[in-house]
Parts: sequence; C-alpha cells; structure tokens
Amino acid sequence: CPAFDVLASPSPDSYSVRRYRGDPQRRTWVRVSNLNVSTYEAAYAAGGLAIAAYTRGDNAEGRRLTSLAGAPTLVSFSTDDDFSSAEDSYSVSMFLATELGPDGTTVVPPPQPSNSSSAEGEGRMTIEVETGEKTIYVVQFGGFATGRASLGNAARLALALERDGLPYVKRRMELAIYDPPTRFAQRHNEVWLLEPSEEGEEGGAREGEEEKDKVENESQEGHEERREEEESEERRR
Repeated sequence: CPAFDVLASPSPDSYSVRRYRGDPQRRTWVRVSNLNVSTYEAAYAAGGLAIAAYTRGDNAEGRRLTSLAGAPTLVSFSTDDDFSSAEDSYSVSMFLATELGPDGTTVVPPPQPSNSSSAEGEGRMTIEVETGEKTIYVVQFGGFATGRASLGNAARLALALERDGLPYVKRRMELAIYDPPTRFAQRHNEVWLLEPSEEGEEGGAREGEEEKDKVENESQEGHEERREEEESEERRR
C-alpha cells in the first residue's frame, strides 16, 4: 500500500487523518475517468473491467502488470452538498506496483493504454503519477460497499469534520475498496474526503467560521477607528 502517516485518530469508531508521502515510485495510478454511467456500482464494474484488461496486457506494450499489494481500488465521484446522493463524474483508479529495471534501481514506467483500453468505449484511461503529499480524512466500514452505505459513511465523516472544525473538499468523495467481489466476509472499505489543497479546491467546515471571523475583525477595526477619532477630538479640546 502507498506509504502514509497517521496524523490523528480521534477514536476507533470515528475517523483518522492520513498524510500520503510524496513518493512518486509508490503513487502511480491507472485511471479510467469520465465514465458515462449513472451509479457507483456501474462505474466500479465498468472501470474495474477496463483496468483488469490493461494489467493483463491490453496496453501499448502488451506487458502484464501487477497491482500494488494491499492497495485499494478507488471510485471517485461527485455528490450533493450533504452527501445524500451521488451525481456524476465517476472515475475508477488502481495503484500500480513499481517495476525496476535490470540494475534494480531504475524505475520502469508503466505502458500507455492502448486504443482498446477503455470501458466498452466509455471513459478515458490515463496513467497518472502523484508526486506531492496528500492529506485525507478516512472512515472505515465493512460489508459490501453499496452506494447507500458509502454515502451514509461520507455524510457521517463530514459531520464529524465540521464538528471538529477541519476543512474538507465538498461535493466530492472517494470510495476505497480493498477486497475483490468474490470475498464475502470481513470486507474492508473506506470513505475518503480530501483536505483542500493550495490550488484552491473548495473546502467545507470552516467557511462559515472564516466569514464570521472576517465580520468580527471588520467590526473590531471600525470600533478602533471610532475610538481613535474620539481621542483625537478630545485632545483638540
């Protein structure tokens, strides 16, 4: 699994805060985006089949690849404001294991997708490498990751973050699925909400507090200006 540090874990039944390290050798994804489907389940099925074909050799070099051991398949999608329903913009991603060359140190980049490496003509497959750190908020749950269960856990996580005053990217969530569909017991799933980045992603939780602080600061500044004017007038007298 890609290396990360646990920054905080408020309680076992609540959520944890992870920071994934900026290691490009461990953060290479194959991603199918812009899936033209209406449900998370359909996106997971279509994207998963396309990625499986890619790793079995349906790529520009005909190479067989392996997924990164212990890493999840991620399904990313948009939601409404309170995480009560999914909307669109589905994508499915999987970590790829790092392949080294004959010298044991040089990283061999993964092959590019072939023209047929897509979800039955829907979606677009790309290879992406993340180089920077990324902080996410995580809540875990068991069983099969249905759309209802995933959204319910995302809503629970968002409420906990708002309670604790932590900013998060709104109207977007990632569902991490660690087990294949053939496993029926002791399944491990996670909902991920992202911390806003410096690129200006829209954050939640503290927006109201920031506006309140701004109003209070403006009020305080106005009060100080009036007091200085009164003191200056008093001195002139």
